[in-house]
Amino acid sequence: MTSKKCLQTALWTALLSLGMLAGCATVPAAAVSDTAGASEIAVMKGSWQPLSRFEDDAVLQDVYAKNAAAMPYYSEGGLKAAVHYAVAAPVIKAVFDGSNTVAFTVRTADGSEKEVLCEYTFKGTKPMAEDATRHWLAFEAVKPIQELKNLRYFVVTAPQVDEKTGIKSFDARFGKWGIQSLVHGDPLKMAPFVDANLPKDEVLKQFTAVINTVAAEKLPKEPLALYNGKWVNSVTVCEDTRPAIQNVYTQLIKEFAGKNPKGGDYTKEDIMALVHKAFGTADDFTHLEFVAENGKNEIIVWKGDTEVSRSAYIQDKAHSAHPSYRAFSATDTAFKGKLAHFSITIPHAVPPHMHLWYGTSIEEAAKMKSAPTCIRADVSEEKMVQHVLDSCRSFLKGSMH
Repeated sequence: MTSKKCLQTALWTALLSLGMLAGCATVPAAAVSDTAGASEIAVMKGSWQPLSRFEDDAVLQDVYAKNAAAMPYYSEGGLKAAVHYAVAAPVIKAVFDGSNTVAFTVRTADGSEKEVLCEYTFKGTKPMAEDATRHWLAFEAVKPIQELKNLRYFVVTAPQVDEKTGIKSFDARFGKWGIQSLVHGDPLKMAPFVDANLPKDEVLKQFTAVINTVAAEKLPKEPLALYNGKWVNSVTVCEDTRPAIQNVYTQLIKEFAGKNPKGGDYTKEDIMALVHKAFGTADDFTHLEFVAENGKNEIIVWKGDTEVSRSAYIQDKAHSAHPSYRAFSATDTAFKGKLAHFSITIPHAVPPHMHLWYGTSIEEAAKMKSAPTCIRADVSEEKMVQHVLDSCRSFLKGSMH
């Protein structure tokens, strides 16, 4: 495989959940384990740059525009956001000197660049959730650093050199919630890194070809396909009168007995107040039904058995209030339903749930203080109970501080 094809594959396979740098040489599990075990982070030695540092280059803008014009449910900004989501890294440079200390260059709030050093501990190899024949190298910061709060943990593939062209690369995921959250994270989200000395024009050629391939062949025609099906508002679940769910409140009141900062025990009303503070209410919807297949990219809003609204959506550029999440707008600009504009997370955790912020305008969505949350409507009662228990327990712990 040529270097060009190798790097193209690295990006678009990230978008397709098919693994990283597919087709490039992959270190066997035993080889990765032996190398990392012998010298921990030394296998990463070198100076690296993420491809994402070039995503705003003027050379690429016409590429995005041309492709988006042929994609009915993506705006130019939406296509760019989809590519960004897959390849973005929280650093603009990473230097591994052979020791366990990594020098990450980050961009500060004022736009300047700052190098921050952090020591990491090797936590072993982890099989890829999407491809058990391949492995991650996992690392955890010895001491968390505020400036690198989103890099407390990272997993990487061992660097590989393309035999024909000599281009060296690896893929990475970074985060603050633990190694397992990265190993089992969204398979769309992987950040490709290349040798920092790779010429910019070569990187841009790769990026151009990747955008073309992604737009024409790899992105789903219906960008809401990830959510296809019916979802129930978490508030609706918490208010469910089934005994199994109501028993959760009895359990939590006993578990947190005497710990109410206001004095005494928590009541069910106290817990529900925390639920509404975090999740909002079910006044706007009890269910959302995503219809994203066969050329449709729609959402039906339900309150009980009553259909409130129905609209088609286009993926748009990320909203400034929620820049890390996917953003959508109704294709009909005259549509004034509550979900005319929204930002949404990917489904995550167990049971899978997602959060969204919505409004009749982008500005209204930005002002939403709660984080409306939904879980799939077809999950078992046991998983619904677990969702209520985990959520309310978290809210109670937070209220104690």
